[in-house]
Amino acid sequence: MSTQELTPSSRRALLAAATGGAAALLVDSLARPRPARALDPDDVLLGGVNDSESTTTLRNMSGAATVLMAESVDGSAIDARSDASQAICAVSNTEVAITAVSKQRIGVVGWGGEPDGSGGSGTTGVMGQSGGGYGVAGIAKTGEGVHGSSEAGLGVYARSDSGIAVCAVCLGGTAIDAWTESEDPTIAAVDARHEQGEAVRGWSGAATGVHGITEGSFDWAGNRDVVGVFGISRSVDGFGGNGIGVEGRSETAIGVLGEGQQGVHGRSDSTSGVGVTGQSTANSTGLLGHSRLGRGMPPPAAAKTGVYGYADQDAGARGVYGRSTAGAGGYFSATTGYALRSSGRVRFEKSAGLATIAATSNKVTVSPGIDLTAGSKVLATLQTSAGGTTTVHRVVRDTANDMFTIYLTAPATQSCTVAWFVIS
Repeated sequence: MSTQELTPSSRRALLAAATGGAAALLVDSLARPRPARALDPDDVLLGGVNDSESTTTLRNMSGAATVLMAESVDGSAIDARSDASQAICAVSNTEVAITAVSKQRIGVVGWGGEPDGSGGSGTTGVMGQSGGGYGVAGIAKTGEGVHGSSEAGLGVYARSDSGIAVCAVCLGGTAIDAWTESEDPTIAAVDARHEQGEAVRGWSGAATGVHGITEGSFDWAGNRDVVGVFGISRSVDGFGGNGIGVEGRSETAIGVLGEGQQGVHGRSDSTSGVGVTGQSTANSTGLLGHSRLGRGMPPPAAAKTGVYGYADQDAGARGVYGRSTAGAGGYFSATTGYALRSSGRVRFEKSAGLATIAATSNKVTVSPGIDLTAGSKVLATLQTSAGGTTTVHRVVRDTANDMFTIYLTAPATQSCTVAWFVIS
């Protein structure tokens, strides 16, 4: 029987054996498939659907970094949907709850119904609600702060139970710009309604509170579709309103300013209505008309005056001008006072004048250029002597030819002048 010799191993041999074993283990591990790890049912599975019956919360308690960040190259970064409640609910105690930034397009887009416009009748694309501040606030450095568009309904709808529904402020441009491309004249670009108070209020610190522009032509037949600013008062059924269509107020300046070929045009279709009414409730001027070359301050109002006309350009200027084809160009009536009171010279263009009676003649025929009737009264008096005791005898009217003849009591011994005045 032989015996095995026990030979002690060297340190180098032990290291070589250990290295070889580790290498063999690594090769075996790479050659065999790794066993599948069991999934925790509470983990969020990427690229799949995760069902949950409770709230999933992600918190960052140590700093101000972003808790959840989603990026997409071509699609939506976040797509949130809910069948019965809010798809996204964001709450911030001190800052903005949701911030949306788009470098090239729109930051926030809201649809009511399907994105293609189908369904969703009566739904709202974007709705803002606030207990004490602004429901929706839009700010833009160069573009539109809030842009609303609708193919068939309202582009922007604002409602307030007690405060201002829409408040627009612009530091350098237009606060609100609304337009419609509809061919229906009953559709308005801006439709504001108020049950008890003011539907639209425009305020400006130094310029125009409300400015209306139209590119159409005014139709004197009655179309109102080309009016820059149009106000109407209706009753509940849409007719016979007793309110004010457009009202302008100012404590020290102009309540309503109209500028154009016709600055202000008033029209009434009622047999008892008024096109333009001017009223003063402080014993001042109800309606003031001022004519001048260039812009400037009107004259001071006259006390207790219904209508005040003022023009100071030259001798041809007229403060008040009245004209009628068949009726009265100006009608004045007073119960106990003066129907007509003049301070200054009075000029009658065709109803008064001078005529010359030649020497040896006892008459002169005058054609005043106005209609003479059986009720016309002609007054005549000599302005120069006709010689001796000769004076005006009578006046004979020729209403068929609108003429009258002034007769003297005797032939004039010298040429004389007679003044005439036609009344009625």
